Amino acid sequence: MVDISFLLSGRHWDNSTLHYTLSSSFLTGSDIRISHINSSISGKIDLPTIANGNSSLALAAMTAWSNVAAITFQPSSNPANADLAILKAVVIGAPVGLTASSVHISPEHLNGAAVFLEDNQSLWAYLHELGHALGLDHPGHTNPSLPASDPHYNTNTTIMSSNYGGRPAITPMIYDIAAIQSIYGANTSHNSGNTTYRFSGNYTAETIWDSGNNDTLDASQNLVDGSARTSPVTLDLREGFDANGKQYSSKVGSQVLFLAFNANIENAVGGSGGDSIQGNGLANKLTGGAGNDSLKGDAGNDELRGGKDNDTLIGGAGADKFIINNGDGLDTIYYGQQNDRIVFNGTTLQGTATYTGNGEYSLLGYKLSQHGFSLEITSPDGKTNMEAYQFFTTSNGVWFDTTNIGITVPGIYKSTGTPKTFTGTEKDDFFNLVGGPNIVNALGGNDTIHGASTVDGGAGNDYIRGTGATDVLNGGIGDDVILSNGGLDTIHGGSGNDRIYSGGGEQKIFGDAGFDIVDYASSQAGVEINLALTTRQEGWTYNYAYGDILSGIEGISGTGWGDTLIGDSGNNLLIGRGGADTLTGGAGADVFKYNHPTSSGGDIGISTINRDIITDFANGVDKIDLSDFAGTFAFRGTGAFTGTAHEVNYAKVAGNTMIGLDIDGNKTLDAQIQLLGLHTMIPSDFVV
Repeated sequence: MVDISFLLSGRHWDNSTLHYTLSSSFLTGSDIRISHINSSISGKIDLPTIANGNSSLALAAMTAWSNVAAITFQPSSNPANADLAILKAVVIGAPVGLTASSVHISPEHLNGAAVFLEDNQSLWAYLHELGHALGLDHPGHTNPSLPASDPHYNTNTTIMSSNYGGRPAITPMIYDIAAIQSIYGANTSHNSGNTTYRFSGNYTAETIWDSGNNDTLDASQNLVDGSARTSPVTLDLREGFDANGKQYSSKVGSQVLFLAFNANIENAVGGSGGDSIQGNGLANKLTGGAGNDSLKGDAGNDELRGGKDNDTLIGGAGADKFIINNGDGLDTIYYGQQNDRIVFNGTTLQGTATYTGNGEYSLLGYKLSQHGFSLEITSPDGKTNMEAYQFFTTSNGVWFDTTNIGITVPGIYKSTGTPKTFTGTEKDDFFNLVGGPNIVNALGGNDTIHGASTVDGGAGNDYIRGTGATDVLNGGIGDDVILSNGGLDTIHGGSGNDRIYSGGGEQKIFGDAGFDIVDYASSQAGVEINLALTTRQEGWTYNYAYGDILSGIEGISGTGWGDTLIGDSGNNLLIGRGGADTLTGGAGADVFKYNHPTSSGGDIGISTINRDIITDFANGVDKIDLSDFAGTFAFRGTGAFTGTAHEVNYAKVAGNTMIGLDIDGNKTLDAQIQLLGLHTMIPSDFVV
């Protein structure tokens, strides 16, 4: 609720039609009887000239007030019975109770011109004095702590202020409109259709009241002569003030424009300069035109068209659409919070077509893991059959996507069977592919690749996910993450420290150079893995490791079930994860890593049933790694827990060694690890 009490005089008309008379007489008071006010405007009326030719200003002021409020001004057939007398006065008068009112215009406020000029002070004088007659007062009249000269209440916010806002106000302003509507109600028929507002660019300030439908601020042409506007403009569709009390405003030439409270404008069109266009919470259509424009949609499902030259398009919240036309230049698009779309218009796609316009397109900030986005491609002939999509960017590499592209134009289809070869760049590329079989040569950069049957990740730390069929996936140089996704795959980690997720399906997994880990987290049963085997892994038929051939693998990460993990003669990393696991490091300096205290999905069970067994722990050589826990463990030897969180001790029990963990500091055993044989543990046996 907007506070407008500081403008209300406490006296107003109790009806909605006011009859007026115009006079050039000099009066110092009034004794004219009150009538009433209604909701229709009678139109332009031919009245005698008053105040040296300023009757047009009086009519303009009355029209301005009736445009925003449910009041009507009509000429009185009998001046003696008029409700309002608009007078030229030596002394500015005030409303007389609830029995009479007069509008006194001091000669010092009149410029004497017979032709109405929108950028002079005379109109402000009529608007101001009519405001008094309708029930408004100077700001701060009811609050001594709020002076009329308060900078927040100047003529940019209320014409009832004598504090000049920098430009002549030629309409009731934002607080005036709210105040007058609180008295008489809003004019809900004024500009109730699809209204387009254009601008002269003159040195004025005004506030728009719009009562509905789909409306547009259009700064593309000069209102006076129709010429194209080439200087930059600022268009802001928001109403009111920001959190710091600064009023939202538009500026076209020398003209400043504000929007009234509850005046909803949906669209904005810039000129051919470098424009700044700001949307609001509605579904906006923002068009920049020529020039390097900045468009920001804010909330709502917006449509942003940068136009020619190099534009910045910011969708904001909502499902936004970014329109890119042929020849638009180098546009930068910032992703919002919902499912946005990028629409490419206006190119003929035949054979292998390249769409570049006058530049390339930068797609920045897309959070593909959290929000989808889609690309639409229009076909001028309605018949183009597209088999693959390839989009180049200048800063973040290449994005290939055939799954999230929204095809809405009839006659354009996605191919699901024709093989395609994609070549990336030396930057960070994104490939999201369906159909195929597709081939990707990613080259350099930290690439993300989904849905290709044959992949060469190249240099960089890549993320590669297979198709579920028979794939050949090569991580290349760098620390890669490779997901099999099932199928009879052949996977090479390449050089670097890679993590390879088996998807089941009797796969050939080669770690190659570096310290590589094979991960069976997605298995629905425990696995049996022996890294010393050069042939197929055995064990239960339905575990994901069955039939896999592993080579050059240094680490194993198990399942949420009971696993049997056996290393080779090298230095191995064994991660049992959940369940009661049996771990054998073999020769070499092995690490047994734990990071979760629960028996469900974690690494260490809290009961004797689920605790892990390490069969060949070698003191001073092997390590038990607890470093992934939230705290740092303190070694207590064979002593009792002291009540401090994250303590580890050990005990020799029945020919075995039991490692105990107190994680929460309640002196109670939270988890155990069993070492076969008797061991004297020392702090260096643990990584804490």
